[in-house]
Amino acid sequence: MAISIYFQLGKKEDKKGKDYVCMTVYKGRGKQFSCATGYKIHPKNWDAENQIARRRAEDARVINSHLDLRKDDIEDIYIKELEANLIDWDTFKAKAKFIAHKKNKGKVFNLSSTQIKSKQDFFQVCEAFLDIKGKIYSRNTIKGYEDLFSKLKEFEAEKETNIIFSQITLPWFDQVINFLIDSQLMNSSINNHLKNLKAFLNWASDRGYYQKRFDFTKIGKLPESEGDTIALNKKELLRLYEIDLSAFPHLEPVRDVFCFLCFTLQRYQSYKDYSPDQIMNNGTTWAAQCGKVYGIAYVPLNLFDHRAKHILEKYNYTLPEYADGYLNKEIKKICEMAGINEKVFVSKRIGNREIGIYKYKYEVISCHSARRTGVSLASEFLTLPQIQKITKHKSLKTLQKYINIDRESLKNHCTRVTLY
Repeated sequence: MAISIYFQLGKKEDKKGKDYVCMTVYKGRGKQFSCATGYKIHPKNWDAENQIARRRAEDARVINSHLDLRKDDIEDIYIKELEANLIDWDTFKAKAKFIAHKKNKGKVFNLSSTQIKSKQDFFQVCEAFLDIKGKIYSRNTIKGYEDLFSKLKEFEAEKETNIIFSQITLPWFDQVINFLIDSQLMNSSINNHLKNLKAFLNWASDRGYYQKRFDFTKIGKLPESEGDTIALNKKELLRLYEIDLSAFPHLEPVRDVFCFLCFTLQRYQSYKDYSPDQIMNNGTTWAAQCGKVYGIAYVPLNLFDHRAKHILEKYNYTLPEYADGYLNKEIKKICEMAGINEKVFVSKRIGNREIGIYKYKYEVISCHSARRTGVSLASEFLTLPQIQKITKHKSLKTLQKYINIDRESLKNHCTRVTLY
Protein backbone atom coordinates (compact mmCIF):
# COMPACT_ATOMS: atom_id res chain seq x y z
CA MET A 1 0.00 0.00 0.00
CA ALA A 2 1.50 3.36 -1.05
CA ILE A 3 1.76 6.42 1.18
CA SER A 4 0.01 9.76 0.70
CA ILE A 5 1.79 13.01 1.56
CA TYR A 6 -0.10 16.22 2.28
CA PHE A 7 1.01 19.76 3.16
CA GLN A 8 -1.18 22.04 5.23
CA LEU A 9 -0.98 24.84 7.78
CA GLY A 10 -0.62 23.92 11.44
CA LYS A 11 -3.29 26.41 12.59
CA LYS A 12 -0.86 27.92 15.11
CA GLU A 13 -0.17 31.50 13.98
CA ASP A 14 2.71 33.48 15.46
CA LYS A 15 2.56 37.15 16.54
CA LYS A 16 3.00 38.27 12.94
CA GLY A 17 0.01 36.19 11.81
CA LYS A 18 2.13 33.60 10.00
CA ASP A 19 1.35 29.88 10.31
CA TYR A 20 3.62 26.84 10.18
CA VAL A 21 3.67 24.73 7.00
CA CYS A 22 3.33 21.11 8.13
CA MET A 23 3.61 17.77 6.36
CA THR A 24 1.39 14.74 7.03
CA VAL A 25 2.29 11.25 5.82
CA TYR A 26 -0.58 8.78 5.74
CA LYS A 27 -0.56 5.00 5.25
CA GLY A 28 -3.26 2.36 5.78
CA ARG A 29 -3.99 0.50 9.06
CA GLY A 30 -4.05 3.79 10.99
CA LYS A 31 -0.39 4.67 10.36
CA GLN A 32 0.21 8.40 9.97
CA PHE A 33 2.36 11.18 11.38
CA SER A 34 2.77 14.95 11.00
CA CYS A 35 5.88 17.12 11.26
CA ALA A 36 7.11 20.65 10.70
CA THR A 37 8.92 21.82 7.57
CA GLY A 38 10.45 24.87 9.24
CA TYR A 39 8.66 27.33 6.96
CA LYS A 40 6.05 29.91 7.94
CA ILE A 41 3.55 31.67 5.71
CA HIS A 42 0.56 33.96 6.08
CA PRO A 43 -2.68 31.95 5.63
CA LYS A 44 -3.85 34.28 2.84
CA ASN A 45 -0.72 33.35 0.86
CA TRP A 46 -1.33 29.58 1.18
CA ASP A 47 -3.16 27.69 -1.60
CA ALA A 48 -4.84 24.91 0.43
CA GLU A 49 -6.32 23.18 -2.62
CA ASN A 50 -2.96 22.76 -4.41
CA GLN A 51 -0.95 22.60 -1.16
CA ILE A 52 1.56 25.25 -2.25
CA ALA A 53 2.53 28.84 -1.44
CA ARG A 54 0.87 31.41 -3.68
CA ARG A 55 3.18 33.28 -6.04
CA ARG A 56 2.72 36.56 -4.19
CA ALA A 57 4.10 35.02 -0.99
CA GLU A 58 7.60 35.89 0.14
CA ASP A 59 10.00 33.07 -0.76
CA ALA A 60 7.16 31.22 -2.56
CA ARG A 61 9.57 29.65 -5.04
CA VAL A 62 11.94 28.46 -2.29
CA ILE A 63 9.10 27.02 -0.18
CA ASN A 64 7.42 25.22 -3.06
CA SER A 65 10.72 23.83 -4.32
CA HIS A 66 11.53 22.48 -0.85
CA LEU A 67 8.11 20.85 -0.43
CA ASP A 68 8.30 19.30 -3.90
CA LEU A 69 11.79 17.87 -3.40
CA ARG A 70 11.10 16.61 0.11
CA LYS A 71 7.94 14.84 -1.05
CA ASP A 72 9.88 13.08 -3.80
CA ASP A 73 12.67 12.12 -1.38
CA ILE A 74 10.27 10.67 1.20
CA GLU A 75 8.33 8.69 -1.43
CA ASP A 76 11.66 7.38 -2.72
CA ILE A 77 12.72 6.23 0.77
CA TYR A 78 9.37 4.53 1.27
CA ILE A 79 9.66 2.51 -1.95
CA LYS A 80 13.40 1.72 -1.88
CA GLU A 81 13.90 1.19 1.85
CA LEU A 82 10.67 0.54 3.77
CA GLU A 83 8.90 -1.58 1.12
CA ALA A 84 12.18 -3.42 0.49
CA ASN A 85 12.21 -4.10 4.26
CA LEU A 86 15.62 -2.47 4.74
CA ILE A 87 14.17 -0.28 7.50
CA ASP A 88 11.09 -0.46 9.72
CA TRP A 89 8.19 2.00 10.04
CA ASP A 90 9.67 3.88 13.02
CA THR A 91 12.97 4.40 11.20
CA PHE A 92 11.09 5.60 8.12
CA LYS A 93 9.10 8.03 10.27
CA ALA A 94 12.22 9.43 11.93
CA LYS A 95 13.98 9.75 8.58
CA ALA A 96 10.99 11.48 6.94
CA LYS A 97 10.70 13.99 9.78
CA PHE A 98 14.42 14.73 9.54
CA ILE A 99 14.31 15.27 5.78
CA ALA A 100 11.14 17.37 5.87
CA HIS A 101 12.65 20.19 7.95
CA LYS A 102 14.53 22.94 6.13
CA LYS A 103 17.25 23.12 8.80
CA ASN A 104 18.43 19.63 7.79
CA LYS A 105 18.91 20.49 4.12
CA GLY A 106 22.14 18.88 2.95
CA LYS A 107 22.62 16.96 6.21
CA VAL A 108 22.84 13.16 6.46
CA PHE A 109 20.36 11.20 8.56
CA ASN A 110 22.42 8.99 10.89
CA LEU A 111 19.93 7.32 13.26
CA SER A 112 20.54 3.61 12.76
CA SER A 113 17.60 1.27 12.18
CA THR A 114 18.96 -1.01 14.93
CA GLN A 115 18.31 1.76 17.45
CA ILE A 116 14.69 1.91 16.35
CA LYS A 117 14.27 -1.85 16.12
CA SER A 118 15.42 -2.33 19.70
CA LYS A 119 12.48 -0.19 20.81
CA GLN A 120 10.06 -1.86 18.44
CA ASP A 121 6.81 -3.01 20.00
CA PHE A 122 5.92 -6.67 19.38
CA PHE A 123 2.56 -5.79 17.82
CA GLN A 124 4.13 -3.10 15.62
CA VAL A 125 6.20 -5.87 14.07
CA CYS A 126 3.01 -7.92 13.72
CA GLU A 127 1.47 -5.01 11.77
CA ALA A 128 4.56 -4.75 9.56
CA PHE A 129 4.33 -8.50 8.88
CA LEU A 130 0.64 -8.19 7.86
CA ASP A 131 1.41 -5.24 5.60
CA ILE A 132 4.14 -7.11 3.74
CA LYS A 133 2.57 -10.58 3.63
CA GLY A 134 -0.83 -9.14 2.70
CA LYS A 135 0.57 -8.67 -0.80
CA ILE A 136 1.69 -12.30 -1.01
CA TYR A 137 -0.62 -14.53 1.02
CA SER A 138 -4.30 -15.27 0.42
CA ARG A 139 -6.97 -13.47 2.47
CA ASN A 140 -7.71 -16.68 4.41
CA THR A 141 -4.04 -17.08 5.35
CA ILE A 142 -3.80 -13.46 6.50
CA LYS A 143 -6.97 -13.93 8.56
CA GLY A 144 -5.25 -16.84 10.34
CA TYR A 145 -2.40 -14.53 11.36
CA GLU A 146 -4.83 -11.79 12.40
CA ASP A 147 -6.66 -14.30 14.63
CA LEU A 148 -3.32 -15.36 16.15
CA PHE A 149 -2.27 -11.78 16.95
CA SER A 150 -5.71 -11.10 18.43
CA LYS A 151 -5.32 -14.12 20.75
CA LEU A 152 -1.85 -12.94 21.77
CA LYS A 153 -3.31 -9.56 22.75
CA GLU A 154 -5.83 -11.41 24.93
CA PHE A 155 -2.96 -13.43 26.43
CA GLU A 156 -1.05 -10.22 27.14
CA ALA A 157 -4.10 -8.68 28.85
CA GLU A 158 -4.74 -11.75 31.01
CA LYS A 159 -1.10 -12.02 32.11
CA GLU A 160 -0.94 -8.23 32.65
CA THR A 161 2.43 -8.08 30.97
CA ASN A 162 3.75 -6.88 27.61
CA ILE A 163 5.02 -9.40 25.08
CA ILE A 164 8.70 -8.68 24.45
CA PHE A 165 10.75 -10.53 21.84
CA SER A 166 13.64 -11.13 24.25
CA GLN A 167 11.30 -12.96 26.66
CA ILE A 168 9.96 -15.45 24.11
CA THR A 169 11.28 -18.77 25.41
CA LEU A 170 10.07 -22.36 25.71
CA PRO A 171 8.33 -21.62 29.05
CA TRP A 172 6.62 -18.64 27.36
CA PHE A 173 5.31 -20.99 24.65
CA ASP A 174 4.00 -23.30 27.37
CA GLN A 175 2.07 -20.39 28.90
CA VAL A 176 0.57 -19.48 25.52
CA ILE A 177 -0.51 -23.08 24.86
CA ASN A 178 -2.14 -23.35 28.29
CA PHE A 179 -3.92 -20.04 27.73
CA LEU A 180 -5.31 -21.25 24.38
CA ILE A 181 -6.50 -24.51 25.97
CA ASP A 182 -8.18 -22.57 28.80
CA SER A 183 -9.85 -20.45 26.08
CA GLN A 184 -11.55 -23.69 24.93
CA LEU A 185 -9.84 -23.73 21.54
CA MET A 186 -9.66 -27.11 19.86
CA ASN A 187 -6.21 -28.66 19.60
CA SER A 188 -6.38 -28.45 15.81
CA SER A 189 -6.89 -24.67 16.06
CA ILE A 190 -4.08 -24.35 18.60
CA ASN A 191 -1.75 -26.27 16.27
CA ASN A 192 -2.58 -23.84 13.46
CA HIS A 193 -1.83 -20.89 15.76
CA LEU A 194 1.49 -22.43 16.81
CA LYS A 195 2.46 -23.06 13.19
CA ASN A 196 1.70 -19.43 12.29
CA LEU A 197 3.48 -18.12 15.39
CA LYS A 198 6.66 -20.04 14.53
CA ALA A 199 6.50 -18.79 10.92
CA PHE A 200 6.09 -15.20 12.13
CA LEU A 201 8.99 -15.49 14.60
CA ASN A 202 11.24 -16.94 11.88
CA TRP A 203 10.34 -13.95 9.69
CA ALA A 204 11.06 -11.55 12.58
CA SER A 205 14.35 -13.31 13.32
CA ASP A 206 15.52 -13.00 9.71
CA ARG A 207 14.93 -9.23 9.92
CA GLY A 208 16.66 -8.60 13.21
CA TYR A 209 13.63 -8.07 15.44
CA TYR A 210 14.00 -11.33 17.33
CA GLN A 211 16.93 -13.52 18.29
CA LYS A 212 16.00 -17.20 18.34
CA ARG A 213 17.13 -18.84 21.58
CA PHE A 214 15.89 -22.40 21.02
CA ASP A 215 14.89 -24.91 18.38
CA PHE A 216 11.21 -24.55 17.40
CA THR A 217 11.00 -28.30 16.72
CA LYS A 218 10.96 -28.74 20.52
CA ILE A 219 7.40 -27.37 20.47
CA GLY A 220 5.41 -30.44 19.52
CA LYS A 221 1.90 -30.62 18.05
CA LEU A 222 -1.03 -31.28 20.32
CA PRO A 223 -2.93 -34.54 19.62
CA GLU A 224 -6.01 -33.90 17.49
CA SER A 225 -9.41 -35.58 17.57
CA GLU A 226 -10.12 -38.60 15.39
CA GLY A 227 -13.81 -38.18 14.71
CA ASP A 228 -15.42 -39.21 11.45
CA THR A 229 -14.45 -37.32 8.31
CA ILE A 230 -17.70 -35.70 7.16
CA ALA A 231 -18.24 -36.68 3.53
CA LEU A 232 -20.99 -38.25 1.44
CA ASN A 233 -20.68 -41.77 0.05
CA LYS A 234 -21.58 -42.67 -3.54
CA LYS A 235 -25.21 -43.50 -2.82
CA GLU A 236 -25.73 -40.32 -0.75
CA LEU A 237 -24.16 -38.06 -3.37
CA LEU A 238 -26.23 -39.63 -6.14
CA ARG A 239 -29.37 -39.28 -4.02
CA LEU A 240 -28.61 -35.62 -3.40
CA TYR A 241 -27.83 -34.97 -7.07
CA GLU A 242 -31.03 -36.61 -8.28
CA ILE A 243 -33.52 -35.43 -5.63
CA ASP A 244 -36.52 -33.65 -7.15
CA LEU A 245 -36.55 -30.06 -5.86
CA SER A 246 -39.13 -28.66 -8.28
CA ALA A 247 -41.35 -27.81 -5.30
CA PHE A 248 -38.45 -25.83 -3.79
CA PRO A 249 -36.98 -23.83 -6.71
CA HIS A 250 -34.80 -21.71 -4.41
CA LEU A 251 -33.01 -24.84 -3.14
CA GLU A 252 -32.17 -26.43 -6.49
CA PRO A 253 -29.31 -23.99 -7.36
CA VAL A 254 -27.89 -24.46 -3.84
CA ARG A 255 -27.81 -28.24 -4.36
CA ASP A 256 -26.19 -27.78 -7.78
CA VAL A 257 -23.42 -25.55 -6.44
CA PHE A 258 -22.66 -28.04 -3.66
CA CYS A 259 -22.58 -30.94 -6.13
CA PHE A 260 -20.39 -28.90 -8.50
CA LEU A 261 -17.82 -28.60 -5.69
CA CYS A 262 -18.10 -32.36 -5.05
CA PHE A 263 -17.55 -33.19 -8.72
CA THR A 264 -14.57 -30.81 -9.08
CA LEU A 265 -12.86 -31.44 -5.70
CA GLN A 266 -12.49 -27.70 -5.15
CA ARG A 267 -12.68 -25.25 -2.25
CA TYR A 268 -15.54 -22.84 -1.71
CA GLN A 269 -13.17 -19.94 -2.49
CA SER A 270 -12.45 -21.34 -5.96
CA TYR A 271 -16.20 -21.34 -6.62
CA LYS A 272 -16.40 -17.72 -5.39
CA ASP A 273 -13.62 -16.79 -7.83
CA TYR A 274 -15.21 -18.71 -10.72
CA SER A 275 -15.92 -16.98 -14.00
CA PRO A 276 -16.97 -18.44 -17.38
CA ASP A 277 -13.68 -17.42 -19.00
CA GLN A 278 -11.90 -19.96 -16.77
CA ILE A 279 -13.43 -22.78 -18.82
CA MET A 280 -10.94 -23.90 -21.46
CA ASN A 281 -10.05 -26.70 -23.91
CA ASN A 282 -13.49 -26.68 -25.54
CA GLY A 283 -15.30 -26.91 -22.23
CA THR A 284 -13.34 -29.89 -20.89
CA THR A 285 -11.23 -28.12 -18.24
CA TRP A 286 -11.82 -25.57 -15.49
CA ALA A 287 -8.79 -23.41 -14.65
CA ALA A 288 -9.80 -22.95 -11.00
CA GLN A 289 -8.20 -20.11 -9.07
CA CYS A 290 -6.65 -21.46 -5.86
CA GLY A 291 -5.16 -18.27 -4.42
CA LYS A 292 -1.74 -16.64 -4.69
CA VAL A 293 0.05 -19.49 -2.93
CA TYR A 294 -1.57 -22.46 -4.68
CA GLY A 295 -1.94 -20.99 -8.16
CA ILE A 296 -4.28 -22.56 -10.71
CA ALA A 297 -5.78 -26.06 -10.61
CA TYR A 298 -6.65 -27.49 -14.01
CA VAL A 299 -9.75 -29.53 -13.20
CA PRO A 300 -10.91 -32.13 -15.78
CA LEU A 301 -14.67 -31.72 -16.16
CA ASN A 302 -15.06 -35.36 -17.20
CA LEU A 303 -14.80 -36.41 -13.54
CA PHE A 304 -17.92 -38.19 -12.25
CA ASP A 305 -19.37 -38.77 -15.74
CA HIS A 306 -19.16 -35.10 -16.82
CA ARG A 307 -21.67 -34.06 -14.13
CA ALA A 308 -19.81 -30.82 -13.29
CA LYS A 309 -20.00 -29.85 -16.97
CA HIS A 310 -23.73 -30.67 -17.03
CA ILE A 311 -24.26 -28.28 -14.11
CA LEU A 312 -22.35 -25.53 -15.90
CA GLU A 313 -24.40 -26.05 -19.06
CA LYS A 314 -27.61 -25.89 -16.99
CA TYR A 315 -26.69 -22.35 -15.89
CA ASN A 316 -25.15 -21.31 -19.21
CA TYR A 317 -21.70 -21.42 -17.54
CA THR A 318 -22.67 -18.69 -15.02
CA LEU A 319 -23.03 -20.33 -11.61
CA PRO A 320 -25.44 -18.91 -9.01
CA GLU A 321 -23.63 -16.97 -6.28
CA TYR A 322 -24.08 -17.69 -2.57
CA ALA A 323 -22.33 -16.67 0.64
CA ASP A 324 -20.78 -19.64 2.44
CA GLY A 325 -23.02 -19.12 5.50
CA TYR A 326 -26.18 -19.36 3.41
CA LEU A 327 -24.86 -22.34 1.47
CA ASN A 328 -23.98 -24.18 4.70
CA LYS A 329 -27.43 -23.55 6.16
CA GLU A 330 -29.46 -24.56 3.10
CA ILE A 331 -27.44 -27.66 2.14
CA LYS A 332 -28.25 -29.15 5.55
CA LYS A 333 -31.97 -28.84 4.77
CA ILE A 334 -31.54 -30.43 1.36
CA CYS A 335 -29.47 -33.32 2.73
CA GLU A 336 -32.16 -33.99 5.32
CA MET A 337 -34.78 -34.04 2.55
CA ALA A 338 -32.56 -36.49 0.63
CA GLY A 339 -32.51 -38.85 3.63
CA ILE A 340 -28.81 -38.42 4.40
CA ASN A 341 -29.28 -39.34 8.04
CA GLU A 342 -26.48 -41.77 8.87
CA LYS A 343 -25.15 -41.28 12.41
CA VAL A 344 -21.60 -39.88 12.49
CA PHE A 345 -19.30 -39.25 15.44
CA VAL A 346 -18.39 -35.59 15.75
CA SER A 347 -15.57 -34.92 18.18
CA LYS A 348 -13.17 -32.22 19.24
CA ARG A 349 -10.12 -32.43 21.44
CA ILE A 350 -9.34 -29.62 23.89
CA GLY A 351 -6.08 -30.27 25.70
CA ASN A 352 -6.27 -33.84 26.96
CA ARG A 353 -10.09 -34.00 26.82
CA GLU A 354 -11.89 -35.73 23.95
CA ILE A 355 -15.40 -34.35 23.61
CA GLY A 356 -17.69 -36.11 21.16
CA ILE A 357 -21.28 -36.74 20.21
CA TYR A 358 -23.18 -38.68 17.56
CA LYS A 359 -25.16 -36.56 15.11
CA TYR A 360 -27.09 -37.10 11.89
CA LYS A 361 -24.83 -36.51 8.91
CA TYR A 362 -27.11 -33.85 7.42
CA GLU A 363 -26.62 -31.78 10.60
CA VAL A 364 -22.88 -31.44 10.07
CA ILE A 365 -22.63 -31.16 6.28
CA SER A 366 -20.94 -27.92 5.11
CA CYS A 367 -19.30 -26.44 2.00
CA HIS A 368 -16.03 -28.13 2.90
CA SER A 369 -17.76 -31.52 3.03
CA ALA A 370 -18.15 -31.22 -0.75
CA ARG A 371 -14.40 -31.16 -1.27
CA ARG A 372 -13.92 -34.07 1.16
CA THR A 373 -16.65 -35.99 -0.70
CA GLY A 374 -15.01 -35.48 -4.07
CA VAL A 375 -11.55 -36.41 -2.82
CA SER A 376 -12.82 -39.54 -1.00
CA LEU A 377 -14.72 -40.86 -4.01
CA ALA A 378 -11.97 -39.97 -6.52
CA SER A 379 -9.39 -41.84 -4.39
CA GLU A 380 -11.03 -45.12 -5.44
CA PHE A 381 -9.93 -44.49 -9.03
CA LEU A 382 -7.06 -41.99 -8.98
CA THR A 383 -3.70 -42.06 -7.22
CA LEU A 384 -3.05 -39.47 -4.49
CA PRO A 385 -0.47 -37.58 -6.64
CA GLN A 386 -3.09 -37.35 -9.42
CA ILE A 387 -5.69 -36.00 -6.97
CA GLN A 388 -3.11 -33.56 -5.59
CA LYS A 389 -2.74 -32.08 -9.08
CA ILE A 390 -6.47 -31.31 -9.04
CA THR A 391 -6.85 -30.16 -5.43
CA LYS A 392 -3.52 -28.29 -5.16
CA HIS A 393 -2.91 -29.55 -1.63
CA LYS A 394 0.61 -28.68 -0.51
CA SER A 395 1.38 -32.17 0.77
CA LEU A 396 0.07 -35.71 0.41
CA LYS A 397 -0.09 -35.92 4.20
CA THR A 398 -2.67 -33.11 4.28
CA LEU A 399 -4.54 -34.63 1.35
CA GLN A 400 -4.86 -37.99 3.12
CA LYS A 401 -6.85 -36.31 5.91
CA TYR A 402 -9.57 -35.54 3.37
CA ILE A 403 -10.20 -39.17 2.50
CA ASN A 404 -13.17 -40.76 4.19
CA ILE A 405 -13.46 -44.56 4.07
CA ASP A 406 -17.17 -45.25 3.94
CA ARG A 407 -18.31 -47.96 6.37
CA GLU A 408 -20.39 -49.82 3.81
CA SER A 409 -17.59 -49.72 1.26
CA LEU A 410 -15.16 -50.99 3.90
CA LYS A 411 -17.51 -53.83 4.82
CA ASN A 412 -17.85 -54.88 1.15
CA HIS A 413 -14.08 -54.86 0.70
CA CYS A 414 -13.63 -56.91 3.86
CA THR A 415 -15.62 -59.77 2.32
CA ARG A 416 -12.78 -60.16 -0.18
CA VAL A 417 -10.32 -60.90 2.64
CA THR A 418 -10.13 -64.73 2.83
CA LEU A 419 -7.68 -67.48 3.54
CA TYR A 420 -7.84 -68.70 -0.06
